[in-house]
Amino acid sequence: MKQGLRRPLELLLASLIALVLSMGCGRDIGSPRFFADQTYHYETLRTIGNAVSGGADIGEVHAVVSQIQAGDEQGWFEAWERMARRLEARAGELRDPTSKGLALMRTHTYYRTAEFFLPPEDAKRSETYRLGIESFRAGLRLLGVKHRFLEVPYEGQVLPAVYYPGPPGAEHRS
Repeated sequence: MKQGLRRPLELLLASLIALVLSMGCGRDIGSPRFFADQTYHYETLRTIGNAVSGGADIGEVHAVVSQIQAGDEQGWFEAWERMARRLEARAGELRDPTSKGLALMRTHTYYRTAEFFLPPEDAKRSETYRLGIESFRAGLRLLGVKHRFLEVPYEGQVLPAVYYPGPPGAEHRS
């Protein structure tokens, strides 16, 4: 492109971008929050944060939170558990190990999210936790993620842990 034309085209493009970006300014285009309640909003953001590693899908998260009233612990549980069970069933139908593994990782996240607000004495907690752990373990296996499950002694009990080794030779790097 000729140097004389390049500068006017760059200015035109910059002007068009500025115009498009300014079109929504000053208008109410919605709330930047999922919930006015800070705890429910934060837990939604925490769930969305798993999308980076394939542990959540932003569209699925939006679909679930649209069914929930802040402060409704049982409603939170039911909506997230419904999504987890739906994905778990879908994973059972998939043949591709990567697709199946990613569906199970999302299933794990949604089970974990489902039980978050339940009171400690709620009987659904332990079963939901168990289903989440099963999904997580199956997802890791199907995705071929190198790992090892460990039990770490702590105050007379053991804590479950997962060790993810680095690439070959990583133990010798400084």
